[in-house]
Amino acid sequence: TVSVLYCLDRGSGMPAPPFVEPFAPFVSTTTLEDVRRIHDDFSNARDWRQYHTPRNLALALAGEVGEVTELFQWRSDEACANGLQGFTNAQRQAVADELSDVLAYVVRLSTACGIDLGAAYTAKMEQNARKYPADVVRGSAAKYTELRSNARTTEGAATSKASTAKPKGQPAAKRQRAKAAGKKKS
Repeated sequence: TVSVLYCLDRGSGMPAPPFVEPFAPFVSTTTLEDVRRIHDDFSNARDWRQYHTPRNLALALAGEVGEVTELFQWRSDEACANGLQGFTNAQRQAVADELSDVLAYVVRLSTACGIDLGAAYTAKMEQNARKYPADVVRGSAAKYTELRSNARTTEGAATSKASTAKPKGQPAAKRQRAKAAGKKKS
């Protein structure tokens, strides 16, 4: 089994700071399976598995997400910019702690539901790539339903424009005569 202490300190005796540059690769090599196993060992040692139903875990997860959002509540956009430059180290550590709780509950909930979270995540990202093609959505925060709606509107406008377009190479008088002749036949 993976030791919690090992995952935290990597053998140095001191907790590794969880901070990296915004959007930089993670330094830790802890996997989702490590997180699952650590949480399972932690819960089993305390006989808590009996309480870890999907419902209870989902409610606990919602509570932890609330604790994360509370750390950002009433702060300026500048204070909450990438890297949390407006936060003290203690405040950044509080964010790291709460995000760790969220991760623990997400992994635990997926385990209780019998979902391989890594496989589910990969499949979901493939689905998202189809919903949000990079060449279509680059720079846009629009939801895929809005993108579909815009595409239909654009297609509809193009179709109606094409149906009302004047035939090329036909003088206006000739078009009018052809139109009038069509009306006489009916």
